Order: sequence, then C-alpha cells, then structure tokens
Amino acid sequence: MRGWLAWAAAAGMGVLALVLWLSPGRLLVAAVAVAVVATAASAWRARVRGGRLAAWAAGTGWAYLPEDPSLLNISFRYPFGTGERRWTAEVLRGTFSGHEAVSFVYAFQRQVGRGQATSRFHVVALRLPQCLPVVEVVPERAAERTESALGGQDLRFESEAFNRAYRVQARDERAAYAIVQPLLMERLLRDDAREIAWRIDGDWVLSWRPGVTDLDTLAARLSVLSAVVASVPQFVWQDYGYGPFPDPDR
Repeated sequence: MRGWLAWAAAAGMGVLALVLWLSPGRLLVAAVAVAVVATAASAWRARVRGGRLAAWAAGTGWAYLPEDPSLLNISFRYPFGTGERRWTAEVLRGTFSGHEAVSFVYAFQRQVGRGQATSRFHVVALRLPQCLPVVEVVPERAAERTESALGGQDLRFESEAFNRAYRVQARDERAAYAIVQPLLMERLLRDDAREIAWRIDGDWVLSWRPGVTDLDTLAARLSVLSAVVASVPQFVWQDYGYGPFPDPDR
C-alpha cells in the first residue's frame, strides 16, 4: 500500500510537471492535479487507520464500523448539531464495566470565508439504564469553547479545588449536586481525568475532545465515565423512573 501511495504521488507530480509545461491553463490544471493526489493520500490514510482500528476491535472483543449515522443523534448539544454537513467515522462498539460502550469520531463542516473547514471530535460514551437530566462538567480551560444551552450558570461545590478546575451546569441542580459528590470530585481531580469534559445527556454519559480516535486514552476516559455512572445515587434513578422500586404492599 505504501508503494501504491508513492507511485500515486510520483504520478501526480509527473502530471503536474507536464501540465505546467504544456497547458495554457496550467494553473487551474495544476490545482486539480494536486487535489487528486491529496484526495488519494487522504483515502489511503483513512484505509490504514480503519485497518488498525478493526484489528484493535478484533483483539478486544469490540466491533468496528467505518460509520454509524444513528450516533449523530446521541446528543444535540455541543459539539453535536454544529455545522452544516455532519457525519461519523471510526466507530467502535463494545462493553466497559458492564455498560454498553461506544467510541467514534464526530465530524462536521462549517463555512469559513469562501471555503469549508472540517472539525473532528473523538467521542466516547456509556449507555445508561435510564434517561437522566442533563449534567455537564467541563474543565475551566475548555469551558469558553463549549457552546452550552444550560443557562450559563456554574454550580459551586464544597471543594474549592474542584470549583477552580471545572465548570458544572445542569438542568436539574438537585440531581447535579447528588451525582457530583465528594468521591466523584476526588476522581475527577486525578491527573488522568483533569482534561476530560463529560455530559450526562438522556440515556448516555459521553465525553468529547478535538481530534480523531485515540486508543491510548480510550480506557482512561471510559473509566471516568464509569465512575460518573457509579456516582448516581439510587434516589436519582428512582426519581427518573428506574428501579428498584419499593414494594407497594409494605
């Protein structure tokens, strides 16, 4: 495959040199030739990445899919619902700590001047047994880049170190204070969690960061999300319709 890429690049440069020498409209044709080579190189890189992710999935008991459009609806808050054309890529599905887990790249295009710019985010998520109200916890240094629709409030907690490190917003403040309890705050202040933004959104708890799939950080991010799920107290599950329920005959 590397040989094919080298051949394509050499052929593209050869065509470019030829059109620069012969064509009256050589600048336009040169641009087309460069675009063809760039597209071929991008497709090759995507194919190689897909092969590596498929091999990783096969070795861990997960499944790999090049895309899954259903994941576009996993959330409608930042970075989801942004831009004009949206798609998913590099989808990995499996289980983690007994929960359905997914990792994927969410990408969208937006207008920048006269052209298009593409943004990509590596998203990881765990499925919840019941829909819960939105609770969002974002590192302070990234909070300004998060376009939240939760009212802009920043909930305060008893840990000043946590307050300095994170911005917390929620639809239901009572649920947020119940979930973000001392043990979870301690977990979120560890070095492997400090840069992780996460959100409970419907029946998912998810995390996002700019870039493509990073297998080196996948387990750490899923571990943080698992700690979030474990931190949800029983009364919050019950308030939103998930058992165990009290026996009405007692």
